[in-house]
Amino acid sequence: MTEHHAGNNDVRYTADHLWLRPTGDGLTLGITERIAETLTLVNAVDLPELGPLETNAELALIDAQKVAWALSAPFALHVTEVNDRLRTNPILVRTDPRGDGWLIRCTLDHPGDWATLLDETSYQAHVQREREAIENAPRNPDSIT
Repeated sequence: MTEHHAGNNDVRYTADHLWLRPTGDGLTLGITERIAETLTLVNAVDLPELGPLETNAELALIDAQKVAWALSAPFALHVTEVNDRLRTNPILVRTDPRGDGWLIRCTLDHPGDWATLLDETSYQAHVQREREAIENAPRNPDSIT
């Protein structure tokens, strides 16, 4: 899967691979393909209750075969809607993370937080640095793979 999508000028990213897009009176938030590509069979997606979430509070838990992703709120926000389709069709977070697989709709407690997010170019550079770090990481010859 590719991380680049045409027309993403308004989309912003966190270093933890969440995307945020302005929609209506707030933002829609979901996972990027960087997380989605690590998922296989998605068993469940646990989403927060409507209302306030503090910075680093649990935003969502994606329970997939062989991996579970615990996602944290990047900053204080107010959850206005959750994607109820994920309760019955959780695989959407893997197959359509920027479309029908969105997680929540929200508003920011502090609108200035938007300026702290990464734009497309900065996010792509971040992903590339992560990939290079993984590729260049020393291998332990005694470890079992």
